[in-house]
Amino acid sequence: MEYKGACKEMEKSAAIFQPIRLGNVEIKNRIEVAPAAPFLTGHGGAVTPEFYAYTTNLAKSGAGIVTIGVTNVDQSAPGGGRILSATWGYLSDLNDMAEGIQRYGAKASIELVYSRYMLMPPDRVVGETSTEEVENIIQNFAEAARVCKTAGFDMILIHGGHGNVPAMFYSKKYIDRTDRCGVRYRFGIELLEAVREAVGPGFPIEYRISAEEILPGMTTLEETIAYAKVIQKYIDMLHVSRGL
Repeated sequence: MEYKGACKEMEKSAAIFQPIRLGNVEIKNRIEVAPAAPFLTGHGGAVTPEFYAYTTNLAKSGAGIVTIGVTNVDQSAPGGGRILSATWGYLSDLNDMAEGIQRYGAKASIELVYSRYMLMPPDRVVGETSTEEVENIIQNFAEAARVCKTAGFDMILIHGGHGNVPAMFYSKKYIDRTDRCGVRYRFGIELLEAVREAVGPGFPIEYRISAEEILPGMTTLEETIAYAKVIQKYIDMLHVSRGL
């Protein structure tokens, strides 16, 4: 019995190394390098030799997907923070990064964030942002997704966890609006609809989400599951994290 159990566990772990298809993209295994920000770009958001070397070294790991972390979608203020910029002015930089990852057989993905509000108090962002600006944020994500696809990335990741902009507009603690964005799921749905329209069918969209936000009054696991069921038709994969 112990021998059979061990064999079954080996079979399960072996599945990690089997190919998998997301949308129209065939990935060589089921291992993903998760997004993180090394803060190695230039101050304006351009690629540096250090950032390129850091990322391509991850691609040498053998992972099926390598995801570049914390990339700014703000089309009006692309620079700052030493993070990459997903704007048309940086198309060649993005192309260099995508090709650098793909050179080692990995699929190139990139995490998109609206960096202007990453460290802003959520009650201010949700309560004081006009409907027009909310719509602008959504269009910034869509345009950034279009830029990344044009640059040669195989897929994108929308950062909807860790208290970032999508999560702010989903949290019951902060939603107190009288426009359509006061409907709890509305922002996430409209964002993903716009992104899907920008990249077209078959292009994989991953959505990063916090399973639960842990703090009192914040999103619970049960609420996240309900939200995931609403957005699942717009995405190809959930990237599940925890906390803020």
